[in-house]
Amino acid sequence: MKKYFFIFFSNSHNYFDDFLIQKYLIEETKPKYVLLESLENNILKNRKDYENFFNKKSENFKEINKLVKFCYKKNIQLIGIDLKNHGFNNNLIKKIKEKKFSKKDEKEIIKISLKREKHMYKKIKEYKNKEKPILIFIGAYHLRKNSILRKIKNSLLIYYSYKNGKMILGSTDKKPLLNFKEL
Repeated sequence: MKKYFFIFFSNSHNYFDDFLIQKYLIEETKPKYVLLESLENNILKNRKDYENFFNKKSENFKEINKLVKFCYKKNIQLIGIDLKNHGFNNNLIKKIKEKKFSKKDEKEIIKISLKREKHMYKKIKEYKNKEKPILIFIGAYHLRKNSILRKIKNSLLIYYSYKNGKMILGSTDKKPLLNFKEL
């Protein structure tokens, strides 16, 4: 198999069992670094960082608990590549959680998402000269066809898809397939 600098896995944010795939990728590639959108701007480089993180017990990180504990055991550096609170203010966070937002709010969410992608792109590029491979676990929306993140070369994209190969970007009743694409 070809060696890739970056291996992207498009998280479903737990519509499917993301941890099963994440664990497999970590065990197979044995990375020193895992870059993670869901960790926001937190960096867990050593035991003390991890222990401080575990003591926070934040609801924001519930979906990545298994992954964080696994990386702690494997002594892997977990690097948050997103903005704090994903760039959203408290008012917008509340509206998103309640799924009650206006067209104006929706435009603001898209604007913030694009800002986040530019930030993530810069953070990922900081690791281009580090020990390879680098695993990047990031929501599928940020890996859609027109995303700036798809411009990172010498990368492999692993994503959930429908039978026709189209990337799954949200919840679905369909059984997903895993698909691979070189970037």
